[in-house]
Amino acid sequence: SGDFQPWRAGEKRGCKLVLIGKNLDEADLRARFEACVSTPEKQAELRRALRFAVGDKVECRIREGWALGTVIAHMYTDEYMRPGFIAPYQVKLDDGAYIFAPKDSDEVIRKPE
Repeated sequence: SGDFQPWRAGEKRGCKLVLIGKNLDEADLRARFEACVSTPEKQAELRRALRFAVGDKVECRIREGWALGTVIAHMYTDEYMRPGFIAPYQVKLDDGAYIFAPKDSDEVIRKPE
């Protein structure tokens, strides 16, 4: 618990990350932090690395085996996923159901056989 108060109208907002420790390498910390920051360029790079394009036919692992579907989105997330989780693919199955592939792996999503 803390002393939390709402922002006042027009109040300048800001966030700071404070690291406390001995012999910290500022350049290394800065580089590692910046590598985690999401930018449009990094998002585009992640999308380019995906194996399937939007519109591709795929097979997805479901409880009963494998189901045919079509990739309808990249980097999918919704309010029911754990915070920060992003699925590489959202897929519409041929039976009309919507699912997501939790990772870009043949274990869960592959080219149709």
